[in-house]
Amino acid sequence: MIFELSAEEAEFIVNNDCCRLATCFKNKPHVVPVCYIFRDGYFYISTDYGTKKFYNIKNNPYASLVVDVYSPLNHKGVVICGSAILV
Repeated sequence: MIFELSAEEAEFIVNNDCCRLATCFKNKPHVVPVCYIFRDGYFYISTDYGTKKFYNIKNNPYASLVVDVYSPLNHKGVVICGSAILV
């Protein structure tokens, strides 16, 4: 894990399973909702080979994701920025 999480942030991430993944092609961002597994400090996200996010990460590994919840009485989120690796 390259980033530091507080205990509260780690618990929040583990207790959720959907995030928004942002990738980039040239100068255009591409954001999609995806499900994830968070294990040993890494996010694992499944995708097909023909998707825009796969193509973008293959050509530019920099990505960001946001795990968040929003309601009128409760809203919070965690933003992670870094490099994605195709496994």
